Amino acid sequence: MLAIFCLGIIMALDAMIAQSVGAADTHRAGELLWQGVWLSIALGALITLVFQGSEWMFVALQQEAEVARQAAEYVGARSVGAVAFLAFASCRGFFNGHGDMRPVLVIAIGANLVNAGADWVLIYGHFGMPAMGIRGAGWATAIVRWVMLALVVGPMLGRRYRHIVIPVRRPKIPDLRQILKVGMPIGGHQAAEMAVFSSIAVMSGWLGAVPQAAHQIAMTLAALAYHVTVGISIAASVRVGQAIGRGDPDAADLAGRVALAVGAVFMAGCAIVFMSVPGPLSAAFSPPPEVHLITVELLWIAAIFQVSDGLQAVAGGALRGAGDTRSSFVANAVSHWLVGLPLGYWLAFGLGWGIDGLWWGVTASLTVAAFLLSWLFIRGGWRSIGRIDVSA
Repeated sequence: MLAIFCLGIIMALDAMIAQSVGAADTHRAGELLWQGVWLSIALGALITLVFQGSEWMFVALQQEAEVARQAAEYVGARSVGAVAFLAFASCRGFFNGHGDMRPVLVIAIGANLVNAGADWVLIYGHFGMPAMGIRGAGWATAIVRWVMLALVVGPMLGRRYRHIVIPVRRPKIPDLRQILKVGMPIGGHQAAEMAVFSSIAVMSGWLGAVPQAAHQIAMTLAALAYHVTVGISIAASVRVGQAIGRGDPDAADLAGRVALAVGAVFMAGCAIVFMSVPGPLSAAFSPPPEVHLITVELLWIAAIFQVSDGLQAVAGGALRGAGDTRSSFVANAVSHWLVGLPLGYWLAFGLGWGIDGLWWGVTASLTVAAFLLSWLFIRGGWRSIGRIDVSA
């Protein structure tokens, strides 16, 4: 959740650089990139420090002793890649702002393949490496994040961007403050949503290891669908931001509406898949029979909230591009913290619905968030905000 909050701050660069590019101010785009990198180093170092020796956190959250021990091992190792994770996000924001998604896509595909191999080597102990178990999974992720950061340097220093990226710019307090001003609500938006899902993961542990395992499988599958709409939301942010930078709010409005339609159609397809073949999807994780049965139930619930999940993600991205980050933060916080989490807790523990109750709470929160965020963009209040102040 902390990493997602910091990532949200860095995501301010998507809109700020997009608006700079739309205004044909490439020098400013390079300046913003470097300020994002400096901020990434500071935030990433904080994350790494927080999660060293973090078993007490999981114990305080009333997790089983073995779960707490292994979770601390995992996040302790994984957090070593936090600086690289956020710095890569800054670079991704630079490419996104220019509408150039290919370098990040190629690196991400390669990184997933490398991550799978690194997991195999470090978790199980191959090629002379010790079997590190869950700690090995964390180290594999951390190592791959540093590899991704190293690889992204190549295209950034290529012919197209070399004159923008170099020379190195020193940290500038006004610029850092502006990124924080735009990015903090985005971070709050992301963290409010992530906190609900993290809280549900914790509460699923209160119900026992079997419901928690089913929750993890179903949430992993739902996240695969969701992250496609995250990509659409980034595209919406960039397209809207570039149009705002050009001074063309009508084009920004059209870009946002088209993105909403694309996101809704894709997630409707995902809902059909979850409803049609929940059994095979669950079986792909080779769960025990009792976990499999609960996972199938959760995938049916996931099918119901797919369109809402897509709409709230894309609408949030369109609002970011338009510079309206505060409204989206408030809408998301209300949806998840005042509606979804209390309702899910009551259904799960008050009415005794168990893990299904938690997931019905998620369904309610995402539905409310989808309505509020879509309405905020379509209503057009962002037109009065104008361009983000990205001047030096």
